[in-house]
Amino acid sequence: MLTRNHAIAGINGTFFDAYEKDDTQRYPNGLLIGSGKIMHSGINPAFLVYADKTASLQRIQTEHQISVTHQSKAYTFTAWGVNKYYGDSVNDQVVWYTRDFGPTIDFPNSTKVVLREGKVTAITTERVNIPEDGQLFLIGNSSNNKTYVLPNIHIGDTVKLTSSLQNQDSGASSLLPTVDAAIGAGPHLLTNGVVDLDVKRDGFTDPKITTGANIRSFIGLDASHQLVMGTLSAASYLLQETSMVPFRGILERIGAKFEWNGTSRTLTVQHGSNQFQLQPDHSVMIWNGKSVVLPKAPTIIDGHIYMPLRAIIESLGGHIQWDPQLYRASLTF
Repeated sequence: MLTRNHAIAGINGTFFDAYEKDDTQRYPNGLLIGSGKIMHSGINPAFLVYADKTASLQRIQTEHQISVTHQSKAYTFTAWGVNKYYGDSVNDQVVWYTRDFGPTIDFPNSTKVVLREGKVTAITTERVNIPEDGQLFLIGNSSNNKTYVLPNIHIGDTVKLTSSLQNQDSGASSLLPTVDAAIGAGPHLLTNGVVDLDVKRDGFTDPKITTGANIRSFIGLDASHQLVMGTLSAASYLLQETSMVPFRGILERIGAKFEWNGTSRTLTVQHGSNQFQLQPDHSVMIWNGKSVVLPKAPTIIDGHIYMPLRAIIESLGGHIQWDPQLYRASLTF
């Protein structure tokens, strides 16, 4: 993908319906814009790249208006989204589709209006192909749509979609194609160097995102407005006020010796005159020959062992200083 797009770097972004069993139904759920056109609408934090190659991170809501002109008279109505589907039971939806979604639309309880060169070429309730050089929009067969929308659409009518991006914080609007590209991102982490983390505000509820540990990517701008992005190894997480951290990197950094016994599932760590042994899912460790109760039991997630930060660091003779403004723990030995 990087080679095809002549890119020097890339990063994963947006989210999709990962728990959907049918992999043909795993739709994105974040904003996607490419070459100034919306590929998938969304209401979420998004990383935007403008036509002048500057960038920003904003909480964006997309808005769409479809205008149909028949015999010089225009009728305008709202599209719910672009390349989305709200389910078979939602019969009031109006959605705009392009070939970015796929070649065919076969959703039930709806009327499909096919467009080529900006004009209506077909109106059908059957399965239909999206033209390679066109689009279509789907109108749910609700009584409201049958009464007010469908009677205003005829073969040969001229159709135009107008999309805008609404900043949910400032209320400012941007019209395409001033935004060249965008991808769903989040949750938001920093604003002007200050922690700005609010997963509920940003629409994230899945514990795998809000509290679970995993490899995470980030993207943003530094103080000079240069692009920064990277990937962090499995991150720490908070378990009832206890910071649980993958320790291998820390142990290597401080020069501690450690050994994992897979048979007994025991980790032994030696640093200076301090030594401890512990096991996953057991809240008691042996420290310098004494039993010590840990605030939370160590656990293994995706091949990484997570241990309570403060208890382990202090057992090795280290100290922790917490900075609530930077949301950062500093370790010294």
